Amino acid sequence: MNLPTSQTTPDKFYDLPPKQRRNLRALIKNASPEEIAAFLHDDVQPKSGFHLKSLLLLLVSSAVFAAAILTGSIPLLLVVVLSAPFAAQILNLSLSAVIPSYKHFWRGLFGTLITALFYFGSGLLAANLAGKHWSSSGIPLAFLKENGVQEGIVLTLAVILFAWHCLSQKELPRLSSALMSILIFSPFGLAGWMAYGSLELAGEALFIYCLPRLAWTFLLSLLIFWVAGLPPRHVKGWLIFLLAVALFAVSIVGYQAYGPTFSHSLSYSQVHPPEVTETQPIPTPKPSNTRPVVSPSATAKPTSTPAPTATATLTPTPVVALVNSETGVRMRAEADPNAEVLAYLNNLSEVALLGEEKLIGNTLWQKVLAPDGQIGWIVSQYLMTATPSR
Repeated sequence: MNLPTSQTTPDKFYDLPPKQRRNLRALIKNASPEEIAAFLHDDVQPKSGFHLKSLLLLLVSSAVFAAAILTGSIPLLLVVVLSAPFAAQILNLSLSAVIPSYKHFWRGLFGTLITALFYFGSGLLAANLAGKHWSSSGIPLAFLKENGVQEGIVLTLAVILFAWHCLSQKELPRLSSALMSILIFSPFGLAGWMAYGSLELAGEALFIYCLPRLAWTFLLSLLIFWVAGLPPRHVKGWLIFLLAVALFAVSIVGYQAYGPTFSHSLSYSQVHPPEVTETQPIPTPKPSNTRPVVSPSATAKPTSTPAPTATATLTPTPVVALVNSETGVRMRAEADPNAEVLAYLNNLSEVALLGEEKLIGNTLWQKVLAPDGQIGWIVSQYLMTATPSR
């Protein structure tokens, strides 16, 4: 006796006519647990495989991305998009809560880290090839690091299309996968570029531009699976889902709290302001440039007792100085290169010298008053004192 096809093949989702297959949620709702399990393991799970071909594509894509960063070429960036490997690691993370399986979760996390490392290496390689010209070449393809509304909308649409197509179609959703990959992993390349000059800036870029995109993609893909009728299952699935929620919450709170400061740092400080280390000799600043002097008019009448002049120096008038660094400079809470950054001052910003100095190793620090009223310390080498005109 011949049985209907739907009873002999559990992957009825793909065997039905396209018109019926479009209503994916209704199909999953009416399917038996056995059919859903077969659908996930036999049809969706194979798409999450990360094979040798994927690694080769990742290698090619990251190499082209290094060239795109080095040259600032938009056409090469399009090649990166076309050659990006399928986002199997993201699909593994989503499936780990639905199947559920810690194995899929760790496999997806490992694949995500490997992909991110490749693109991070692209930026680091490009910066290394740029060599000594790196500091004056700025941040290439800087528009890729923007976290604006448009970028969020495009990434959201790409994730929705990717997750839905992975469930509703047999073929791999190449376009949405490539778009999603470049939006998620391209900021890792810029972080690698910054890491060549400053691990601090690289860490800021990873925290502000990379983590929120990864966390949003992970959480949104799980929500799309849920909308399609595949919510997290069992304790494992719900733990993974809660992890995605927590990761997204942490990234948003962190971005709201520290994003403006980090973004301001990256907006003008294209390289780490080269704070002087102990191995770099510093010329001793001229006394006239670092300490206020009594004007000639004040000393017009000579006196035989210098005591009044000595007492006048106890409360000196702050001397105006200008920041002398093309990439800007950091004002820190203490005279220490590892102290908290209070403000980022652009080149030619005015500060007031408060007359207090500290020599830490071979580095001379000046205590200054910033335009916003904050008081902190700046390396003296990056200050240019404005001398009076008369």
